[in-house]
This record gives sequence, C-alpha cells and structure tokens, in this order.
Amino acid sequence: MNKYLQILIKNVRKQLEAWLNNKERIQEKELYRFLHSIVGTASTIGFHKGGEIAQKLMSQLDENDEKDWLKEDLQDFLFPLISIFYYEEISNINE
Repeated sequence: MNKYLQILIKNVRKQLEAWLNNKERIQEKELYRFLHSIVGTASTIGFHKGGEIAQKLMSQLDENDEKDWLKEDLQDFLFPLISIFYYEEISNINE
C-alpha cells in the first residue's frame, strides 16, 4: 500500500478517535476543515473513494456555521467515512 495512503488513514483515524472518545462537542467549521483536507489529500494520492465520500459529506456542511455537533450525531454523520477508513481499507494496512 502507498505510504501516503497509510499516513492519511492513520491521521484520519487519530482525529476521529480524538473526537469520538474525548470531546462532547465538535464545531462544524472544524469538521468542514477536516473533510476538506481529506478531499484534497485523497485525490492527490489516488484514494478517490475516500475523497468522494469526504466531498459528499462536506457538501452538507457550511464552513462558516457556528453549529456544534454532539459526538453521537457526528458518528452517525461520518459513518460512511468511518466505514472506508476503518473497514474497507484496514485489510491493506500493515500496522
């Protein structure tokens, strides 16, 4: 597996775990920036499926919104992204 893809997956998982394990609320603009960085990085390294999912999720957000997401709502919203970064691609990573 591409080392840049491994780094992306590791970084995405780290951020998701920080949000879902430690924070009660996540700001929408923080979520937007996170998805935006995935879109750019995933397309650059050829992980198109991950980039497409992040783009679809990002299109449902407003970069300037002050909304706070509860971690339960965030987990539901990000489920497609979580699925690809934890389940579909995990079998290809040698940790």
